[in-house]
Amino acid sequence: MFSCVIVCAGSSTRFGQNQNKILTILNGKPVYKWSIELFKKYTDDIIIVTNEALYNELESSEYTLVIGGNSRMESVYNGIKKAKYQNVLIHDGARPNLCEDDLNKLLLSLNDYPYSYLGSKVTDTIRNINTNEIVNRDELVRAFTPQAVLRDEYINALEKAISDKFNATDDISIVKKYITDEINYVDGSSQNIKITTIDDLNALNKPSYLIGHSWDIHRLVNDRPLFLGGLEIPFDKGLLGHSDGDCVLHAIAESLLGALSLGDLGHIFPDNDPNTLGIDSKIILNKCYQMVLDRGYVINNLDVMIYCEKPKMKPHIINIRESISHLLDVDIDKISVKATTYERLGEIGAGLAIASDSTVLIRKK
Repeated sequence: MFSCVIVCAGSSTRFGQNQNKILTILNGKPVYKWSIELFKKYTDDIIIVTNEALYNELESSEYTLVIGGNSRMESVYNGIKKAKYQNVLIHDGARPNLCEDDLNKLLLSLNDYPYSYLGSKVTDTIRNINTNEIVNRDELVRAFTPQAVLRDEYINALEKAISDKFNATDDISIVKKYITDEINYVDGSSQNIKITTIDDLNALNKPSYLIGHSWDIHRLVNDRPLFLGGLEIPFDKGLLGHSDGDCVLHAIAESLLGALSLGDLGHIFPDNDPNTLGIDSKIILNKCYQMVLDRGYVINNLDVMIYCEKPKMKPHIINIRESISHLLDVDIDKISVKATTYERLGEIGAGLAIASDSTVLIRKK
């Protein structure tokens, strides 16, 4: 078991909306309540650190309420002294988008590393503003919260840091200076955003549901295996393409991109890139769905249609549903796959091509 200290004592001067940011509404509820509802699933000891102006607004029997200090460090100190467990997670109340999977990864790491923190690897090009030289981003991560500490050791470290007037913007900095170098980094979602400005809030305040659609067609040719829905289907021809030609997985992948306005499949996997020649379409689908997950969404349900004269699809439908369910880690009851012919019209009806379309509904976690 662990205690959780959630820091909500800031003045929100950079938020600029004449209201404290933790009280603003994000997808139907105040920002600070998102963190509380997640941590309540895991612990019975939540401490909220706030300021005097917000005390009456935040008072609740769901947690212990504590008045903070003049700095984040002093506020954490006031809060952690109320913790009843040795393992303590310290979290910013202005980070409402903490992913439950990331929290579980952090908690698992505490078995070996009591001092751990969530973060995300830097993917942008970073330059030194004075020298204009590029900084090696492979050595850089963005430090998020929660950050895990041991209660008694960290209280002593905070007392030293306050006495030394050590300027720390997070808890791991204090751990490194006063306790140990044995600190574990836990890679998490880049969407664990801290709300500082109104733009940050708007970036998170997205619709609860989004719809995407796509259609894909490939020509049938000799001397190629036929892949549909991640399975090899017995047939004397296969689908021509830069990849393995799986039009079902291509349509699904592009519909996921479309739901979040992330462009088309060719933008991410160009058909003239020699590095992706013959690529397994399961890899394409996995990358596109990971982009959806990274933005805080999951699949609500998926509807796929296959347009094919030959081979007959009926014997393969259930296996294709199971394959897609496995690839996306989504319950099969949320996966619909249907097939139809083209009544011998056009290239599909003449048995020269197979097409598929996909409509997907995604929802915020």
